[in-house]
Amino acid sequence: MNDEAFESRRQAGRDELAAGRPQAAAAVFRALADARPAHAGVRVELGVALSQAGDQTAALVEFSRAVDLAPRDPLAHANMGLAFERAGLLTEAETAMRLARQFAPDNPGIAFNLANVARKLGRSAEAETLYREVIARDPQAVAPRENLAALLIDDWRLVEARSLLRRAEALAPHDAAASFNLANAERMAGDLPAAIAAYERAIAKAPDRADAHFNLGFAALLAGDWARGWKEFAWRWATPAQKPFARRFDKPRWTGEDGAGRTLLLRAEQGLGDAIQFVRYAALAGARGWRVTVEAPATLLPALARTPGIDALVAQGDALPAFDAEAPMLDLPGIFGTTPETVPADIPYVAPDPARTAAWAAKLGPRRGARIGLVWGGNPDFPGDRWRSPGLKPLLPLLGLARIEWIGLQVGPRRGDLRDANLPGSFRDVADDLTDMGETAACLANLDAVVVSCTSVAHLAGAMGLKTHLLLSFAPDWRWMLERADTPWYPTLTLYRQALAGDWSHPVAAVMAALR
Repeated sequence: MNDEAFESRRQAGRDELAAGRPQAAAAVFRALADARPAHAGVRVELGVALSQAGDQTAALVEFSRAVDLAPRDPLAHANMGLAFERAGLLTEAETAMRLARQFAPDNPGIAFNLANVARKLGRSAEAETLYREVIARDPQAVAPRENLAALLIDDWRLVEARSLLRRAEALAPHDAAASFNLANAERMAGDLPAAIAAYERAIAKAPDRADAHFNLGFAALLAGDWARGWKEFAWRWATPAQKPFARRFDKPRWTGEDGAGRTLLLRAEQGLGDAIQFVRYAALAGARGWRVTVEAPATLLPALARTPGIDALVAQGDALPAFDAEAPMLDLPGIFGTTPETVPADIPYVAPDPARTAAWAAKLGPRRGARIGLVWGGNPDFPGDRWRSPGLKPLLPLLGLARIEWIGLQVGPRRGDLRDANLPGSFRDVADDLTDMGETAACLANLDAVVVSCTSVAHLAGAMGLKTHLLLSFAPDWRWMLERADTPWYPTLTLYRQALAGDWSHPVAAVMAALR
């Protein structure tokens, strides 16, 4: 193959790659690499095609060969770093990218990739410095602005993050992602009109972008526009995060029609708190003539055994009994046309087992004052948990209040906060005995109140009608809306909101004043 034919075929491979056909590109580059085994550039391009096709192992082989052929080629090292990153080998990725940067210190693309790896490795300060370097070298670049903004949002530096994202949107006026990222930042900052407008711009640019519709629904619900919110919220089924829950049945999806004695399956789809919040609609479905079966996590079933409107319970993962129609629980508010003024709040609708309640009364023993439960963290695997969960340390001032017996209800990884805490004798950890939500409900029945972060225990306490002090972040979940200190979902809840993003001192002080 002469040079002209070689370069022509090489350009054809690049065209395939640019068109989003990495496997076809890999076939072209593989033939060229076989024809000229010592050509480092083609080895790099073959590695890029293989990496984009998802075969990181084969890509790394080609990048290694390219590095052997051209040890000082920054592109070979940089692309090897990207393949390592895609394979989840971050330490190796960093090593390769630092070599690339050594050979091309002024290349903003290499600095950008190194910043991304530094961020994943938890070195936010280094990543921030690198992102700012890239922006200074390439002021028109969009991606480093977006990534720097994401890093700043993690640290609640919302003013600069929004400024960066507004500039990114201006630089990429046809990019739906730029509008979407800005919308998320505006929502976190509490500017819902700006957030909704940005989501609308994203949807105008990409009408089928499911995450934009879903997040628009989130913002509309947060703003109290529930008619629009439920409609857009239904787009969650098309988002990657929700696909594992998007089961298909040979029975129709329920839309609110009467049952005439037929069986309706209501199924939990997300967290325990969601299931507790929306199982209240079982009674409304029953009033429309349905026999209601509820499918929920096994740990929750003991708590729901006495919930009105439920005729049968089945644990997730078990064989389903026969049914005639089904509905995911988070669809129920939309099916019933729920607004903030029409929330069904016949509280309590969760009642613990009397025998378990009596056992907990004996276990807790004589009172030494007001008995208050404490929860300080949710599921750390939830993407927004770092914002919604204060951890134990900000709540420690509460434990100094006199004449209060504190009952530690925290389960899961966040319980580890107890190891480093200097706790008073008024605190008692009972988490080992909270083996399911039925046990938690029985324990709650023996308390005077709870202080909780945004977790399933807040929902359980609210559904039981227990006095509940709920600590909320500056950017709360949609169900708590904004500004108000109460919620139509649970009349016994009082909401204590951050005044400053990331600062729990204000809501904790407000709870202390209420408890005094």
